[in-house]
Amino acid sequence: ILAVAALDGDNRKAAFSNYGSEIAVSAPGVEVVSTFWNGQYASWSGTSFAAAIVTGEAALLRQLAPRADADTVSGWIEESSRNVDAQNPEYAGKLGKGE
Repeated sequence: ILAVAALDGDNRKAAFSNYGSEIAVSAPGVEVVSTFWNGQYASWSGTSFAAAIVTGEAALLRQLAPRADADTVSGWIEESSRNVDAQNPEYAGKLGKGE
């Protein structure tokens, strides 16, 4: 399980996002373009979008390494993430452990 926070386009914590030492990574979660029920596209915001992006990353990694277990895939995601503390000094250490 990876706890995911949401970021805006400037890599700042989204106003609605969770945060804390348990957060593993952050991903885009503000104004994410997605499909809409009527066949159109719309932009949406929410931590559910950030979580879905990380889930997609996990799925792609599992496709590349089908024998990798969940802990290995989680580790790859965390190790490859970028730290956003510089853009979020008031939340340093609370938006993921990326390097």
